Amino acid sequence: MALDHRHYGQSGGEPRQYEHHGHKVEDLRAELDALAEHEAVDAGRLGAVGVCLGTGYVMWASVDNPRVRAIAGVAGYYRDTEQMRANDPEGFDAKVAQGIAAREHYQRTGEVITIPAVALEGDAAMTLRDTFDYYGTPRAGVPNYTNAFAVMSREHFLPFDVQRAAPRIAAPVLMIHSERALSPQWARRYHDALTVPKAMHWVESKGQTDFYDHPRLVEESTDRIAEHLHTHLG
Repeated sequence: MALDHRHYGQSGGEPRQYEHHGHKVEDLRAELDALAEHEAVDAGRLGAVGVCLGTGYVMWASVDNPRVRAIAGVAGYYRDTEQMRANDPEGFDAKVAQGIAAREHYQRTGEVITIPAVALEGDAAMTLRDTFDYYGTPRAGVPNYTNAFAVMSREHFLPFDVQRAAPRIAAPVLMIHSERALSPQWARRYHDALTVPKAMHWVESKGQTDFYDHPRLVEESTDRIAEHLHTHLG
């Protein structure tokens, strides 16, 4: 099962293009509950797989959640907000304040202030060439994609910390990463903090986004994930 989170795609939820980690974790937990209740599903054999930032959402959705019996993350963005704030305290706090102001503006007026989700110039949620080449071109284009990011998201997105989930994970974890993917040092830190059966599989990539559509990387990652899930879910 895969889903459009609330605020995105074919799912409901206002405002649109609103990145709120609390909502996404709630949605994933609800998804797991729906799967567990489906007549064709064995509720005792549920696993969760995340890619990029979705890995962080999957990890937090698995915390204190006995439904999740195995977890895998592909090119995960294992955000360390303590380090991010230390690297640029003024910039970090300014973006959080910008998000709060945008949310208050929305509450007063109903207007959602947006910036591009991806761009190479100006303010945008994603500004790397690698992400632009994927999200900013027809390479990742789907009919309902909207290149927009609600600025009010920054109130919640900036403080979203993935590292703190690691010691609370109870299911076996497979991590697939690359030295050229996002923040390999954070992937190592997260792996080190896990206290469950765990494995780290390193592959070669050009960057982050080729994990999403390069046949070799997709095949290698899915084969490893399938092996991990079969091992731990039976």
